Amino acid sequence: MNNLIVKKLINMMILAPWLLTGCASIDLSKVEPEKLTVDIQMVAEADRQSIDVFLSRGLWSQPVKLDQAEDAMIAINTGEFLSLNPARKNGRYGLQLTQGDQAIRFLLNGVGEVTLPRLDEVILTDKNIIEGQAFFKTDRITLDLNESQADVRYLVFTTQCGNASANASIDLSKNAHQYSLTMSDVMRRLNNSAEADLTGMLPIQMQLVEGALVNWPHPFQAKQLIARDSTDFFIDTSGFKITGSITINPSSAVSLLLTNRQWPVTYCY
Repeated sequence: MNNLIVKKLINMMILAPWLLTGCASIDLSKVEPEKLTVDIQMVAEADRQSIDVFLSRGLWSQPVKLDQAEDAMIAINTGEFLSLNPARKNGRYGLQLTQGDQAIRFLLNGVGEVTLPRLDEVILTDKNIIEGQAFFKTDRITLDLNESQADVRYLVFTTQCGNASANASIDLSKNAHQYSLTMSDVMRRLNNSAEADLTGMLPIQMQLVEGALVNWPHPFQAKQLIARDSTDFFIDTSGFKITGSITINPSSAVSLLLTNRQWPVTYCY
């Protein structure tokens, strides 16, 4: 048996479990407790709160299907218990609450329950001044921050430029009352994310995010527990971007070396 055939057999053996179980879902009642994973994601915004639950089994993350809708319930602050709705993706279930309603507990039949953290409303102050404005790379903005009891707090910037997308984050102190940032720093982070020199009029979404960190017992895992507020603006990158270095030759002559751009250019329209 030659090496090529051996490699093909090994690849087939590696892929076999995924082919057998990776696509087809399994009922919750048939999953071994030690192989079950329950990822919970909760995102709170000004007018709604979304809860997503991802059920999977084993190393290959085989989707797990509820035996009945009432197997997964969310207790909310009004005293009601609401069942989750199945998504198109197997193993994913979700629920969206309207303003004023807050999820306080998640219950999974035959498995257990966890207390969901309170996510206080996040307000990006003065966002109406920023919304829709165009900034240059030399511009600086200062954000006023409210007092926070969150475990973590950070800013997220995202943009779409042609076929290139990029995102970047900046950690903020929970005790900070102000934060000042320049558009050049935002662009540097986005360019690094896209591995391109994004050029033109870039649409930017900025989010202020506050999150909770929890330690739940197996099989529950906190995938994302955040509250956020956002605003949209533009960064105009017009102008010739250069980097410079000075070289002194043995003849004592001074020359200036200019290099235009670090990444391939991607134009945004």
